[in-house]
Amino acid sequence: MNPKITVIIPTFNRAHIISETLDSVHNQTFRDWECLIIDDGSTDNTSEVLKNYLQDRRFKYFQRPETREKGACTCRNIGIEKSSGEYIQFLDSDDVLGLNKFEIQLEKLQKASPLSLATCKWGGLKPKWEHPRLYEGLASYFSTKNPVEILDSFAKWFTYLPIQTYLVPRLLIKESGVWNSRLKINQDGEFFTRVILNSSEIIFCPEAYVLYRTGSGNRISTQRDTKEGIDNYIKSWSLIDEAISEKLKIRNHFYVRQAKATLFSSLKDKHPEWIQNNQDFFLNRTRSYIFKLLKLQSKVRDKIFVKQVSLKSGKSN
Repeated sequence: MNPKITVIIPTFNRAHIISETLDSVHNQTFRDWECLIIDDGSTDNTSEVLKNYLQDRRFKYFQRPETREKGACTCRNIGIEKSSGEYIQFLDSDDVLGLNKFEIQLEKLQKASPLSLATCKWGGLKPKWEHPRLYEGLASYFSTKNPVEILDSFAKWFTYLPIQTYLVPRLLIKESGVWNSRLKINQDGEFFTRVILNSSEIIFCPEAYVLYRTGSGNRISTQRDTKEGIDNYIKSWSLIDEAISEKLKIRNHFYVRQAKATLFSSLKDKHPEWIQNNQDFFLNRTRSYIFKLLKLQSKVRDKIFVKQVSLKSGKSN
């Protein structure tokens, strides 16, 4: 019998930290899962670290073939190809799942329509923090039968949901398409926009959470601080614009206009020449005074209450 959930983890030189991620999968209260670890060409001792985990046959380790393009998107697509679960959990190799994430989200999804998408709370992990921190009260924490509302909340309140928060039905990925391996930045934004647009419902599960780590190094994706990164960022939002237009018959949706304004604001002083070279893209962005007003409004509204989280118990304090 196929497992209910497939966890897909791309990794690159994370031997020093991947155990915490894999432990968070192994310790799930829901046990019917498989975990596919796709190595993007690590040169550290990742394979040695994984030996103990591979004694549990639910863990499976694959090397990205040299004939496949390098990158996290390719690794995730390999994971999708090799997966057998009814639901897919994407997880980066330095992040952590709350102990009952699978149990809570799966219970909700199995009572919903086949194209429903589950989300949950999230928090942060940083080297300088003694304990992980869970973010409360985010504007993206809600359920809706009109999934485009989640994109509106991302744009209006300058927030987002990390990929780890989602539990995605395989059927929904089939409807939405796989990861775009040509993109080097904002791949998650482009992919999950398609997933959200094709979903019938967003189900927020406040009892579940994930933890997103920053400052651990060796992220597979290119950062948005080079011309190549900017070009890829613009490409990703052009694709998002096309996806929204195809689904909703709306060009230059508010979500896209806000992204244009955000990038414009970050480039106008440091790299005005990049704006000049992409005038058509920036032409229909959110106007500066509206953008500034919304930015201020988001800071006032989004009062984030932070709770400390125990990784051992999965409970917040």
